[in-house]
Amino acid sequence: MTGELIRLGTLSAARARDLTQAQLICESKLAEITAGITPPEAVSSAEYELDPEWVYSVELASVD
Repeated sequence: MTGELIRLGTLSAARARDLTQAQLICESKLAEITAGITPPEAVSSAEYELDPEWVYSVELASVD
């Protein structure tokens, strides 16, 4: 029983870490595009420069 709780806690911590990392990468790329550092163009499954284990995509859409 205790071992299962430890396993679930470890899995939850890893999931939270990964979601936090994904959010930081997303915010970073969006800031680069907003600041004009990166051109606003569609990208599909590009490696994140600072951590190649992560990939990102950019979709463009017009707004009213």
